[in-house]
Amino acid sequence: MASKAKSFFYIQIIFTSLVFVFSFIMFFKISFDLKRASEKTNQEIFGKSYDLVSKLKAANLANFSLPFAPSTKNEMELAVPKAAALYLGKHKIWIYPKDFELPTFNEPSDPVGEIVSISFSRRMFLTKLEDGRTAVILYQTPEYKKVWSQSIPASFLALLVGAFGIFLLIITLKRFKNSSDFPESQINIKPPENPIDSLLLLKKTLAELREKNLFLEAELRKERKRTKVVSSVLENLSSALNTGFIRFDAQGNLQSFNPVAKNLIGLPILFRIGENFKKMFAKNEPFLEFIETSLESKEIATIDAVKGLQDKLLFIISIPILDEMSHFEGVLLIIEDKSEFYSMQKIMREREALSRLGEVAAGVAHEIRNGLNVLSGELRLLRKTFPESFVERTNRIENEIGQMEKVVKDLLYYAKPIAIQKEEINSSEFFAELEQSLKELFPKTLFSFEIEIDSFFADKDSLNRAIFNIIKNGAEAAGEGGEVFVKVSKNNSFVEIHIEDSGEGLSSDIKEDIFALFTSYKKDGTGLGLPIAKKIARENGGDLTISKPIRLQGAAFDFIISL
Repeated sequence: MASKAKSFFYIQIIFTSLVFVFSFIMFFKISFDLKRASEKTNQEIFGKSYDLVSKLKAANLANFSLPFAPSTKNEMELAVPKAAALYLGKHKIWIYPKDFELPTFNEPSDPVGEIVSISFSRRMFLTKLEDGRTAVILYQTPEYKKVWSQSIPASFLALLVGAFGIFLLIITLKRFKNSSDFPESQINIKPPENPIDSLLLLKKTLAELREKNLFLEAELRKERKRTKVVSSVLENLSSALNTGFIRFDAQGNLQSFNPVAKNLIGLPILFRIGENFKKMFAKNEPFLEFIETSLESKEIATIDAVKGLQDKLLFIISIPILDEMSHFEGVLLIIEDKSEFYSMQKIMREREALSRLGEVAAGVAHEIRNGLNVLSGELRLLRKTFPESFVERTNRIENEIGQMEKVVKDLLYYAKPIAIQKEEINSSEFFAELEQSLKELFPKTLFSFEIEIDSFFADKDSLNRAIFNIIKNGAEAAGEGGEVFVKVSKNNSFVEIHIEDSGEGLSSDIKEDIFALFTSYKKDGTGLGLPIAKKIARENGGDLTISKPIRLQGAAFDFIISL
């Protein structure tokens, strides 16, 4: 019987211990939920406040209203801004909405800004501006209020469970103390003489836990402030770099970025911290897929030659962010403008192709020229042999031979390196000579020139060939009675020669391969004119690109050379 009594006693002790453990787990769960809700709320307040304060600093207060409705309740948000104000010391300068009464506060000492808890449903963000004013934003915290409200019955339940455990322990000990089957000498646990003492002990324990929790929250706030300061310094430093960065959390919500990233990618103007990447890049499929893949793989990833703002070609690397326990917390995208690098790669590939083409072209041209010389000689003999009735046919043959010779010459010119000898060119004289030559070919076409620079340095012979060919193409596209407009200007360290015509313009299909070899959309074109002009531009340190017309409605090109 004594053995059974002991077993039953131990079972009751274990049961009572489990009740105590359950009670403490409930208290810790309640404390953790409150702490987590508080952290999330503060994080959203910091994010929203920085955005609102930046708008507030740049605003005209006379006709400015903050982008929120004070009477609106949005239960989906952790923090809903209700009022904002500017103070100079204790003197109120401006408040929105008008006549709103803010709770009293002390001036913030932290330059990053601080959050003051007014009640479980209201918090206030305070920050000191550079001019000495204090910006104040009052927030409603519906989500934290909800968690707080739910914690009250849970805390009461945990207290009842704890009290029940103490009561059960006292009854158990008393029962077995008076039992003859369980000697008193074997009972090592001394129960409290009064149940109230047990409740006081539990209350003291909870107070100590609460005090410890408050201490940890204070330390967390200090650490968060230090983090904000470091983050602010890093962001200020990063804004001066040529490399952009964007940080997303594990769910793909925006955490931070620098202005360079915004300028490289072309981020939408109306977005905020916490915005999901799917919404931000809904119209940019390459970015959307890359970020989605990075978040799923949680590994370092790269993507080349992604189109950014203004057709910039970007190189992006995604780096996973891990905490001290190696838990995945998000990704950091590092973005760099590699347009010049990719352009140089393309030029190098083209030069390699030209080198190979030059070798082939030289051999082919030699053989073709030999054949053409024989044909020309035989044609001259035939003219002496056959009557004059064959002159028309022989002329056609001679024209075709001349066209083939021109193609061979152009091909050799394109394939071999151009010996560039830069000299100072008088702008007015150079384009006056061009205009005179063009008017002889196109007497019914109007040529207009707008020259903004007196002189520039370039290889005159190759430049004359390239510009003449581009303007000639424009005059042919404009037709009789058409117009070609040329503007010469300086853009940083480049001379820009803008050429446009009044023709039908270029379709999207034509734009894709207009600079490709042997691609021509003219009846008698060889497909070498524009490729040669582009090569001349590059040999002069610039480029030839399709542009937008500024006066006429046809095709437009920008011929750029370095000064």
